[in-house]
Amino acid sequence: MRTVAAVALESAAFARFGTVIEAGAAAVSANQGRAARHDVACDLAGHDARATRLHAAVYRIAPSALPFAITVMERHSLSPQLFFPNIAARFLACACPTRVDGEPDLEGLAAFVGRSTQGLVWNAGVWHAPLVALDAAGDFLMQQWQCGGSDDCEERTLGQPLLVSA
Repeated sequence: MRTVAAVALESAAFARFGTVIEAGAAAVSANQGRAARHDVACDLAGHDARATRLHAAVYRIAPSALPFAITVMERHSLSPQLFFPNIAARFLACACPTRVDGEPDLEGLAAFVGRSTQGLVWNAGVWHAPLVALDAAGDFLMQQWQCGGSDDCEERTLGQPLLVSA
């Protein structure tokens, strides 16, 4: 079984797969001064015209530990997909490039460990493993444009699991 080492979720390293979203240093006062608004760079508007409904869900993810075996990859070709923790500790996000034939390029798998203050947006069409909550169960808000059909999510079961280590 091949092993991939997970690295910290940082914007530059994750950029080929999507966008890291988190509160930054720049903020605008909001809500009569009771809040600091941190605008993040994510574009859920850029989606295929077939995906006509902005879907939102909360994923409650049971905790797992590292090392973790990845057994399935998925992608959402019609739309970017946003995940942001409501209640969570660390989480694992794994992604890979797409081969010329459209299948996941598992040789290029990258693994990232995110913090409770970070979320992410997968670019449309990026192959990724389902999120993994580390240390404790996690609740994550998910938003994605959908059409209600099989185009919303493609899955591939891996012939051999990939092990992700710390």
